[in-house]
Amino acid sequence: MGRVERLFVYSLLAILLGATFGRGFETLDTSAVATQPRPTETLGPADEIVFNGDKPLVVVNRKGRIGWGEEATSNSWAVASVNLSGILPEMLQRESFQEEMKELEELQMGQNAEFENAFKALQDEYGEIGPEDPKFAEAQGRAQEIMSRYNDWQQGAMQVRGKKTAEQLEKAYRDVIEAIEVVSDKQNIDLVFRFVPTATEFNSDSPEAAADQIRLRTFLRYPDALDITDSVRDELGL
Repeated sequence: MGRVERLFVYSLLAILLGATFGRGFETLDTSAVATQPRPTETLGPADEIVFNGDKPLVVVNRKGRIGWGEEATSNSWAVASVNLSGILPEMLQRESFQEEMKELEELQMGQNAEFENAFKALQDEYGEIGPEDPKFAEAQGRAQEIMSRYNDWQQGAMQVRGKKTAEQLEKAYRDVIEAIEVVSDKQNIDLVFRFVPTATEFNSDSPEAAADQIRLRTFLRYPDALDITDSVRDELGL
């Protein structure tokens, strides 16, 4: 091929290549390439990860939690908290609990009325008598006997009422625990702590009461996601 022919062929190739690559660059969306998200890098699967050091650390998947070491406590846990002081008072206002207390109150009011009737009958029998009256000692003895029985009954009534309140508190507590179990299973939570939000007012009128309020605040700083009280309230239907 002569020199002139070669120059003609090379010139033709240059024109063709320029037209081809020119169209390619014109149609290429470089902005799309620049903004396209990089694919997420995935490590593994792996049975374990070993971190070297003075004492090598072996990290494994232990039932969906990060585990290390041989001890069962060498494990990560999902943690949450519940404000019991905001739930239990509402639980005690439930109709079933209120009915129980109403029945007990009506029973004790009836018993109290019996003592009132006994005092009234004694007053009707003896009327207004003074120490000079021969029946004064008899009336005084009977009044003291009724009063003694009344004091014993009153003390016992307070104990019965206190026991009923304690039973209701335990029942409410058990119901809350069941709700916490349900919510924890749904949200894959391992540990649930009792706590009082730091923003809650003390409402205390003594140093001892204020100190108790401080002791009840388990967490001094915490993320909002840690508090599952609302989920538990929903489960309880509050």
